[in-house]
Amino acid sequence: QLNLSGITDAPLAFCYGPDREDIIIVDTLFNWTIENTTSSIDRSLARLGYGFDQHYKRNFTKAEKHYSALLQEDSYFSPVAGLYLARCKKAQDKTAEADSILEQVRAKYPGYGSAVAELKESWKKDTPNIN
Repeated sequence: QLNLSGITDAPLAFCYGPDREDIIIVDTLFNWTIENTTSSIDRSLARLGYGFDQHYKRNFTKAEKHYSALLQEDSYFSPVAGLYLARCKKAQDKTAEADSILEQVRAKYPGYGSAVAELKESWKKDTPNIN
């Protein structure tokens, strides 16, 4: 899907790296795809991919921008974006916001109830017990 929307792994991907200033090339490609594609599926997938990429790099502000926009849409990828947005918030120790987002996902997309429950349960295991 990314390949169809113009995002490929060659040749510009080789310019991409944490120690390179050429990262703007990839940012530009993602932004161009999000803004200019006529397919809502391509746009949504590009948003999700770009959000995940920024999340992985711990650029939470950029990741949240794309996850939030996708969650507000009524896209096939919206609930997934909501789960990752909650993960972003949790990684920044914004647990109340993360829980609120998960409840929003659960309410809007009941089929994702088990994914929400599983994610919340994994967070409980990560939290040290102070009792």
